[in-house]
Amino acid sequence: MFIGLYTLKEPLFVKGYYFMGTVGIIVTSFMVAKVTRGNQEDTEDSFFDDDIKNYKEKNGA
Repeated sequence: MFIGLYTLKEPLFVKGYYFMGTVGIIVTSFMVAKVTRGNQEDTEDSFFDDDIKNYKEKNGA
């Protein structure tokens, strides 16, 4: 993408527009991955906590 922007025969403001769009897509993809992973870890932790609570209730601990 960056090589394509460098060799593009357009004015600088057009290259800047495309560059900022590329940066936005990259940042957004990292943010979505981070939020998705965080939500998955929270869900796994809540299942684990429920299992421990049920185990303690059944065994009188």
